[in-house]
Amino acid sequence: MVMNESYYIPSFKVNGKTSHLVMNGYHIVVEGITYQQLSSKPRGRSILRTLKGIENPNERLVIYS
Repeated sequence: MVMNESYYIPSFKVNGKTSHLVMNGYHIVVEGITYQQLSSKPRGRSILRTLKGIENPNERLVIYS
């Protein structure tokens, strides 16, 4: 079983070091905060929360602070 992971960071925390990782047009909104999807794990960031897919249990959303 292969886990499909997607990485997200809050829009207001995107800076020069992470802007090249942002995938334009792919975002989610959780509790009123917009998170931008990243193409890879951001370096130097800690995991804020992890969400699992309901319809697809092999899907995991990792939100970084």
